[in-house]
Amino acid sequence: MFLLAHKRYEILLLDFDGTLVSTLDSFVYSANKALSLMGFKVSLESLYTSLTKPFDRVVESLVGPLEARVKQELVDKYIEIYNTEGYKYTKPNRGAFEVLDRLTNNGVKLGIVTSRTLLCDSIQRTLEDLSLAKYVETLV
Repeated sequence: MFLLAHKRYEILLLDFDGTLVSTLDSFVYSANKALSLMGFKVSLESLYTSLTKPFDRVVESLVGPLEARVKQELVDKYIEIYNTEGYKYTKPNRGAFEVLDRLTNNGVKLGIVTSRTLLCDSIQRTLEDLSLAKYVETLV
């Protein structure tokens, strides 16, 4: 991103999770609450280790085999919790505002890209809550 002094970029796409913002605490909070509400006990350590992948892909590795209906209910509860309160544990990564200010002040248009599937509906809300939305022109 600091190559701006050497070459002019018009558009830059940034990854969301782990690059622009730190979301792991949000994922862990939401998963822990959903699991607890459904009667499952999982260590925070195992959640922090496992939730580098989407919850729907790792839930059975955390709690064991589940009936399809129970698994879907658990995933739905996780999504509900994340979208209503869990996303609030997301924080901008160190230096995010400085880099975004520098880019936009140099006329670079910014977009966010993500491979997030389960929780994509909360990205815009998160950007707004963190005062990052003003920098972003598109979300893919």
